[in-house]
Amino acid sequence: MMPAKHSARGIALAALCRSEKEGESMERCLNRSDSLLSDPRDRAFSRQLVYGVLENRRLLDTLLDDASKFPMKKQKLRVRNLLRMGAYELFFLHTPSHAAINETVTLAHAAAKAQKNFINAVLRALWRKEEAIQLLLSDTSSLPPAVRYSLPDWMADYLATCFAPASWESVLRLQNQPAPISLFVAPSCDRDAVEEELATILPHVRKGALSEHCLLCDGGAITETDAFQSGRISIQSQPGVRVAEIAVEGMEKPRILDLCAAPGGKSVAMKLLAPGSSVVSNDAVPEKMRYLRENAARMQTHLELVTGDARQERQEWRGAFDVVLVDAPCSGLGLLGRKPDIRWNRQPADLPALQTLQKEILHTAAHYVKPGGRLVYSTCTYGTMENEDVIASLSDAWSAEAIGDKDVCRYSPLDEQADGFFMARFRRQR
Repeated sequence: MMPAKHSARGIALAALCRSEKEGESMERCLNRSDSLLSDPRDRAFSRQLVYGVLENRRLLDTLLDDASKFPMKKQKLRVRNLLRMGAYELFFLHTPSHAAINETVTLAHAAAKAQKNFINAVLRALWRKEEAIQLLLSDTSSLPPAVRYSLPDWMADYLATCFAPASWESVLRLQNQPAPISLFVAPSCDRDAVEEELATILPHVRKGALSEHCLLCDGGAITETDAFQSGRISIQSQPGVRVAEIAVEGMEKPRILDLCAAPGGKSVAMKLLAPGSSVVSNDAVPEKMRYLRENAARMQTHLELVTGDARQERQEWRGAFDVVLVDAPCSGLGLLGRKPDIRWNRQPADLPALQTLQKEILHTAAHYVKPGGRLVYSTCTYGTMENEDVIASLSDAWSAEAIGDKDVCRYSPLDEQADGFFMARFRRQR
């Protein structure tokens, strides 16, 4: 029998605790532990538990606070996450109550009998309120939006400033719903033919409306398809593909620098969209180069890979590129649907610190563009602080280059449940 700590629930618990304690990204936590679960169904269940708890954490804590004498914020880290997992199984996965409660209690420390008894008592008290809780969950309108959509107050308030009042709650609601997966189809392939092929394998395959090079699907074993393994498709958000499209639009053989490149999807897309181009892909984190290298090899593209701090100027790159893309490190608030741990690992003070970093990178990048060349700035977040306020710091040597009929381009879950994205494009005048 598999040890409890190496069960799907045990792996989920360890990842939740590690992410909450250390602020490590959940995807990295889970990737590290995937090898401990040999059955793909166990890995899928573990991820379902983790992401479900993170997406609903504040709502779960509110329900649990009502069932316990001790508020969740005062519970020990392990107990807190065990209770969240048990409550999520009871009311969101609808696991039979005896199984959900017993399996959760089993994960408590073997020697901690009082801990086991406490978890058992709280979950059973919660289950006794099943009818009232189910009614609440079927209509959460009586709850404040920050609780209803499980966000810290500061983040909900900030997002409210980024959207019109009529759109704000729709964005929050959509980011808590399963979003389609976007597939970038290599431009050398016929999108219609790839769509027809994948329609027999993946659920609800259809064309993406935001990019002519994208298909959407609702999950499935994408990486096991021949289209993926042969390098005809990759997993890439539609806005991410759009950034690559606007970067190389109208160019045949540009020399391109992707300054903050990992995991490499945009570098690969730019190379494929402009086959005559040469692409230098730089990132500050050496361990991320593996993803760049693997993605480029599978998609049969050649990238020149460089590791370095994007803020530190390289003299040999001054005025050397036709296109420089700065897909800047950011708060990631546009990715809350796919990376719900961002809700709990971000703090208000991160935003001004990130803005400073973004300006430093953008100003360094500006030195690398040839006269007449193009500079593209993008983030996967909302709000002026990390977007308009950053690009406003460019000198008058740069002129905005329209993207279609827009000065800048924005996406949100309101657009085919896309990731939140911002992008702007400039020309160097001198």
